[in-house]
Amino acid sequence: MSNAPRPLPLDGVRVLDLGCGDGSLLAYLMRERNINGYGVEIADAGVLASVRNGVSVLQSDLESGLAGFDDASFDCVILSQTLQAMRNVEGVLREMLRVGREGIVTFPNFGYWGHRLQVCLGGHMPVSRSLPYQWYNTPNVHLFTLLDFEKVPQAHMLSIQYDPGVKVVYVGFAMLCMNLIGVFFFSHQRLWIVVEDGKVSLGGDANRNRLGFEDRLKRIAANIRVLPTRTAK
Repeated sequence: MSNAPRPLPLDGVRVLDLGCGDGSLLAYLMRERNINGYGVEIADAGVLASVRNGVSVLQSDLESGLAGFDDASFDCVILSQTLQAMRNVEGVLREMLRVGREGIVTFPNFGYWGHRLQVCLGGHMPVSRSLPYQWYNTPNVHLFTLLDFEKVPQAHMLSIQYDPGVKVVYVGFAMLCMNLIGVFFFSHQRLWIVVEDGKVSLGGDANRNRLGFEDRLKRIAANIRVLPTRTAK
């Protein structure tokens, strides 16, 4: 997501990671992409880990803003897996857009089909790789979907880019659901008849009411007359 979609050269780019954790992402970009990386983290353990990874980090609460940074002082600002833990979502996004020319926001999508299945079929809050916590110990204060994010006023200043394979996944999931409904809620019966050397063999399969299908199969067999094999003259 960005203010103005454009290719972003990485060599020498100034990158700010909000909620950088242990600084592993910035350390990777600094090592592999030669960026100038800076992080903001509130947890003591994250700050120490970032320093060990060679990342310049400022210990600060994102909720209080980014007053220590000038407008447009970074080429790219990253907010990865952090927005859902912020109470002042609009304020954080506003500050992000102020200090960065381009922004990247990632968050766990509560509308992901796997999460929906856990709620609908399991009756419990979803737990997954992107939502690894139980409901009682999660640091997340907001659970939202991509559509919800689009309704945030600051989101209209961003260019939201979707994975091109998302629609394919949803179409495939819809087809799978339709097939499951057809298998479990609609009855089907199959009958095979093989005629060989004047003998008739019957077989069949049914997903529901198998006793009734067996009776039907017996009636069909009783009505079949085996024809004598004709010999060539």
